[in-house]
Amino acid sequence: MKAGAAYSTLLRLTFVAVFLSLGACATAPSAGIGSGETLPEDGGLVAVQVVTNSEKLSDALPNWSEVLVVDLDRTKPDGKHLMYSLPALNNGLSSTRVFVGILRPGRYRFAGLYAFAQVGNASSYQSARAPGTVGAFEIATDQMTNLGTVLFQPFPGDPMAKPMVGSDTHFAYAMSRLDDRVSLEDFVAHSYPAQYARTRGHATLGWLPDSLGPLRERLASVIRSRAVLTAAHREPAGGDIYYTARLGTVYRRTEEGKWTSAHLPTHYDLIAFARLPDGSFITGGERGAIWRARDLDGQWHGEQLADRDEVVVWLGSIAGRLLAVGSTGTAYRLYEADGSAPGNWRRIGDYGARDGYDELRRVFAIEHPPALIADSGGVTLFGHKSRHRFDAGSGSFATEPGNGMVALVNQPNGITVAMPRSGWSGTKPPLVSRDGGSNWESYQRLGQFHEPPYVFEDGTELGIDNDASFVLIGWQRRASIDVLASADKGASSTTIGHLSYGCGRLESTISTDARLFARCNDGTLLMSTDRGRTWARDADRSPKREEIPREFIADPAPGAATETR
Repeated sequence: MKAGAAYSTLLRLTFVAVFLSLGACATAPSAGIGSGETLPEDGGLVAVQVVTNSEKLSDALPNWSEVLVVDLDRTKPDGKHLMYSLPALNNGLSSTRVFVGILRPGRYRFAGLYAFAQVGNASSYQSARAPGTVGAFEIATDQMTNLGTVLFQPFPGDPMAKPMVGSDTHFAYAMSRLDDRVSLEDFVAHSYPAQYARTRGHATLGWLPDSLGPLRERLASVIRSRAVLTAAHREPAGGDIYYTARLGTVYRRTEEGKWTSAHLPTHYDLIAFARLPDGSFITGGERGAIWRARDLDGQWHGEQLADRDEVVVWLGSIAGRLLAVGSTGTAYRLYEADGSAPGNWRRIGDYGARDGYDELRRVFAIEHPPALIADSGGVTLFGHKSRHRFDAGSGSFATEPGNGMVALVNQPNGITVAMPRSGWSGTKPPLVSRDGGSNWESYQRLGQFHEPPYVFEDGTELGIDNDASFVLIGWQRRASIDVLASADKGASSTTIGHLSYGCGRLESTISTDARLFARCNDGTLLMSTDRGRTWARDADRSPKREEIPREFIADPAPGAATETR
């Protein structure tokens, strides 16, 4: 199919959020691998990972739950082609999803994506049909088809133009495969060893060839240069700011406000990051992957934690010991390695079994950094109703009872702000420490319920109010969000400034008393130099659709009918 004809067949993205008392409805027969299931005599394996370059799909949907494929060789009695779904796996993943299934031999087309979520009685679903330019592939008996990475890039419209729930919304998006060089064989072998064993010794298949390679390379270059931010990092001595991001991207912002980026040889999310004492860099993220480089724009060398079913969420160097924290989704794990030699990560111990509230935070947002305080002698880690201390001198790991911290921020001004765990509401009001956690003073809530405020050296508390308010039929967005300040530890507050909807994340990890940062859902970073009264755009990381090759963009027509399954 020619590019122009392929583009003319692009279909629409539909988001529907409705209140239902129903469970998830099947979109197509599942080709997923069930417990104890074996590979059929005439079956082949297929795996693909999907990277969504946005904070989340919608207010209610964190990520895709199915990949849909169309059988090009077989039809139903009504003449329509058969469609199958591949379920999502998240082993060791934060926002990326891998989809694995078994299909009969033949030719298939990547048909689209589907998401479903239900919280209480509220059910939401979203679907995105794939343009023909994503491509087709082949399945063969006892062979694995590795499709590498497919990218989904939304271009949402004005968020204030629709309510949060109860509305059908159409917006443009781009979808494309990036390449088929990303190997998913280790993922499949780990998750489904019996099924994968049948494919060993046979050639691995991929996408059927076409002539769109140069356009896909252009798209990949654009998206990687605007990969969505995952976590903020600052050098201990001040100076440059770093952001880890999607698609193996690291950004650096100099003191003068100049931004540069580095792209690692991976499509996985990067979350943890540190500048080591010798000036080199280390970063890590999904699938237990850790990378090191002498220079940010130099060659990055990969390492691996023994268990790839975890996400590297923190890295640091203390007294010559290189430390890492991995998140399995149900607990954290502390690792140690020789700071001068790559690899050889030793597991010190598990801590902080996580409860349902932690899981809710993890599912509906990027994996949060663990609550910990690092000092020259070691690191204090807060778990679920426990406190742990790793002594860098002796290598001992001690545990004692204590109130766990849901969120903790070590501000560059030396102040630590933490939100203690509450079994009733999720978090208690914030605690503030000026001595690395030895002593804490109580503050009252200011702004968003579960987010730590920023505390200035003079004790002034600053927070950003909620971006939505509860109304009779649900939640309603606020076009203008109040920036609040309190001089009496939250007992009273005044509105000192405003932010727009979607820009309510205060980046206390990199903020200082002289320069505050706030982050928007689309990747834009705002800065205030007058203690939160006015805000200006510091960087815009949101992809622009005019930079994307037209062949990969689906642009719904105004007034288009809603598509349902």
